[in-house]
Amino acid sequence: MTASSPDHVAELEGFYGSLHIAERFLQEVWEKQDFDGERLRLRDGRKISILSPGIWNHQEGPDFRDATLRIGDSRVIGDVELHLYPQDWDRHAHGSDPNYERVVLHVTLFDGPAPATLSPQVALLSLLPFLRSDLEGMLTHYALRQTLAVDPREEPWVERLMRDCATPEQAHLKLMQKARIRWELKCQFAQVRLRRYGWQQSAHQLCLEVLGYRRNRAPMHAIALEHPLRAGQPDWEPEQVFESRRGEWKLQGIRPANQPFRRLCAYHGLLSEYPNWPELLLALLQQFESVDGDVLELHEVPGNVQRFRKQFGVREILKALESTLLKGRIGGSRLHTLCCDAFLPLFAAQSGQDGFSRWTVWHAGDMPAFLDQVLSLLRLQQINGAVKCNGWMQGMLQLAIEQE
Repeated sequence: MTASSPDHVAELEGFYGSLHIAERFLQEVWEKQDFDGERLRLRDGRKISILSPGIWNHQEGPDFRDATLRIGDSRVIGDVELHLYPQDWDRHAHGSDPNYERVVLHVTLFDGPAPATLSPQVALLSLLPFLRSDLEGMLTHYALRQTLAVDPREEPWVERLMRDCATPEQAHLKLMQKARIRWELKCQFAQVRLRRYGWQQSAHQLCLEVLGYRRNRAPMHAIALEHPLRAGQPDWEPEQVFESRRGEWKLQGIRPANQPFRRLCAYHGLLSEYPNWPELLLALLQQFESVDGDVLELHEVPGNVQRFRKQFGVREILKALESTLLKGRIGGSRLHTLCCDAFLPLFAAQSGQDGFSRWTVWHAGDMPAFLDQVLSLLRLQQINGAVKCNGWMQGMLQLAIEQE
């Protein structure tokens, strides 16, 4: 990294869909140690422990200075350089740059061929397999942190959106295009999870992650893996698992109703009454499967959200969830978030149906107030009495992720 060089950005295609990823995102992940440090392994299979990530260097030279590591049985002190791909070491000519002579660890997000100019003394670590959450979720959280304290009119992606869309109708279609990208990403992630864990465990994991909100998604994910869904009553208690993650919870500024301990209690209640709740959920959603393939005309959405919600059974699904499985344990905007971020993409991946239309007109779940301010700037809700829908909010989230 150099003080004058721009932040490098990658657009990843294929396995993870289309994602714009900045190197600064990876630097934040490293600085906060937002990965499973207990399982870390180098590319050559050796165990590595991060005793200290080092000091974030915002000047010329390696990204982090004076890190302390344990590689195998050896204690190692030196610098750490981070890139999106291993080959970036060669592309940036670090092998011939004396500023990088103290580098002991090259960290990359993705795997790939080892750099030709990387010294054999420099260890190589690919972080993607060890992230605490899925890549899309982490990128969303990162993008939102960058915008929450910003006036929407000063945010580059909002400025571009307002410049490119002269009318609310044009803004609507733009957001729907971006929402489609986000939907397909969610379905791809769901497919990956289903292949690895199956329907029951995937539903169990996603439900806990969503109940963790953005701040506590990682410890909830860890709890889901430590306590997989089993037949019969849950083999854990909320107090036990909450204490097991002491020090990881982010509690400041969270409303009492959204405290992770209360959410763990609510989920424990669901498990106690319905140990096989994912199968019941699947059967419920299959009742509405026939309309999943129906496609709405996107230009008709703004003034007809209520009609489309009726067409795609949104009210009936919510009523069935609230009266059977959930029974007041999870409701309001959190229930909408649970449906939009977990149940609907997972069901689409399981059934092979394209549920984009239903997902688009669904009620918006928990979203930052920043996005409501953007909606006001775009005048979207002035279109024939339009009702705020999930598609608009998801489209804005995708634009925030794609900002460079």
